[in-house]
Amino acid sequence: SVFYKILRKSRRYEATEILSERQKTDYIREIIGRYGISSNDISELSQNIINDIGNIKGNMLNAQEYEPSCCKKEEFIKVYNAYNLELKKDGKMDFDDILRECYLLLCENHTILEQWRELYKYILIDEFQDINRIQMNIIELLASPLNNIFVVGDDDQSIYAFRGARPDFLLRFPTLYPAAKKVTLNTNLIYSDYFSDQTGNQVYIKPENMQFTGAYKVRGSYYKIST
Repeated sequence: SVFYKILRKSRRYEATEILSERQKTDYIREIIGRYGISSNDISELSQNIINDIGNIKGNMLNAQEYEPSCCKKEEFIKVYNAYNLELKKDGKMDFDDILRECYLLLCENHTILEQWRELYKYILIDEFQDINRIQMNIIELLASPLNNIFVVGDDDQSIYAFRGARPDFLLRFPTLYPAAKKVTLNTNLIYSDYFSDQTGNQVYIKPENMQFTGAYKVRGSYYKIST
């Protein structure tokens, strides 16, 4: 949403130009049918093609050299090229195009880059293990030269490699930013059986395999606890 905000403010893009996930699937399925690409599961094939397209765009790869996981290379290239042509013809962009256009804008227009640097002097990124190459490039542009950047992540929780996530950026963060300090969180409260806030009034629980004998109301919902 931040990258779209930059484009919307700087280049007057409209929300109607952004392709929804359903529309993206419809485009891909139509193109698959157009070229007569067969599969036992068209839905799975469509999603795998979408993932490969996202990987190419998000990590700034050469489509001609890319080895797709979804289908034969020549079939994939046909779908990839046709998909991008259809988007251009219809005046549409998908999420990965937003990232690319945002990156190009900041690279090409230093005045706009400085405006957004002034606005985002301090940057915090959660789920950093799921970032891809082009997102990292944009963050590096925005954070420089102050480099006031705070990231939170866990490389063991990276589950989006199939669509281009690069957990290695998290592992390499101390190298990319030598002045950074690392804080390791050794206690995982999310998966504890229960814990309370500083007042002791709110109790959260892990519901699996517990004997429930009571309930506390937390933020409008009831969470059972064991005693």
